[in-house]
Amino acid sequence: MKKLSILTVLFILLFIMACNNTSTKHENNALTFAWAIQGQIPDSSIGLAGPVTGISNDVLIVGGGSNFPNAAPWDGGAKKFYNEVYVFKQEKDSLVPLKKKFSLPYKVAYSANCSIDAGIVIAGGQNIDGALNNVSLLHWDENTRELQIDTLPNLPFPLSSGALAARGNQLYFAGGQNENEVS
Repeated sequence: MKKLSILTVLFILLFIMACNNTSTKHENNALTFAWAIQGQIPDSSIGLAGPVTGISNDVLIVGGGSNFPNAAPWDGGAKKFYNEVYVFKQEKDSLVPLKKKFSLPYKVAYSANCSIDAGIVIAGGQNIDGALNNVSLLHWDENTRELQIDTLPNLPFPLSSGALAARGNQLYFAGGQNENEVS
C-alpha cells in the first residue's frame, strides 16, 4: 500500500475543514451526514494539486498548485504550475474569496507549509524547472487587507514534497525529494 504524503493529508484535511458536516442519529443508531461546500477556488473547476495552504490572521490562504488543464497526463497533457493566491474570509457558514488578486513571487506546488503566529511558511516545492530551495513567509495584514510576502533563508538544497513543523522559534523540515534523491 502506498504511503500518503504529508501534502496529501493536508489537502484532505483542508477539504474536510472546508466542508460543513452535520450528522443525525436515527433510531437504529446509524449516523447520516449532510455535506455542503463552504468555499470554492475561483476559475478552478479541475482543482489544484499541492497548493500552499494555511491560516494567517483568521483568513484561509490557498495559492500556487498545479494541474493538467488541457488533457490528462496519460493523454499527453502538460502539467501547469501556478502562482495565484486566493484569500478566503469566513462569513457565517461560508468561506468567501476576497475579490482582490494576489500572487506568489514564483510558481510553486508541493511545498512544505506550516502556519505559525507570524504567518504561513512555504519551504521548497517544485515548478516547471524542478525542485526549489526557496523559503517564504506569507502574512495577511488585516489593516491594509494586503498579502505580505517575505523571503527567508533558503533550504540547503532544492526539495519538494517535504514536511514542515514549528516549535517555538524553530522550523523543522523533514523528508522531500528532488531529481537526484529522496530525503
